[in-house]
Amino acid sequence: MCSMPLGAPRIRYPLFMHQTYSVLTVHDKQIAAVTRELVSANTLRVTVGTNCPKGREAEQGGRTVLVLEADTGADLTFEASERSKKVSLVFDGDTECDSLIDALEFAAATLRTMQHANRAARRAATS
Repeated sequence: MCSMPLGAPRIRYPLFMHQTYSVLTVHDKQIAAVTRELVSANTLRVTVGTNCPKGREAEQGGRTVLVLEADTGADLTFEASERSKKVSLVFDGDTECDSLIDALEFAAATLRTMQHANRAARRAATS
């Protein structure tokens, strides 16, 4: 029997990450998106995309999308209300927590990269 001493770092198994690219239509606006599939003890698929920056106001057409899809093996519950503008996600379990962290890190890095690319493209178009 193998035991780990208290406080020893937990070993995380590498996740298989499959990535695809697509164009989404949201409120009649085209948005480039990237989907990454994170596979561990469960599967969590994250899709993220933005066409921002477009201007300061929503009327300018800026849209950002974040979609999280879990497989049936994941312990995930959610609550959403358009009226209160609230979305709550609860992930039960250690591997679900790890997958969520990886998904959010991927989403943040992808959105930053897309914003910089979109900003550069806007500058080049106005030059």
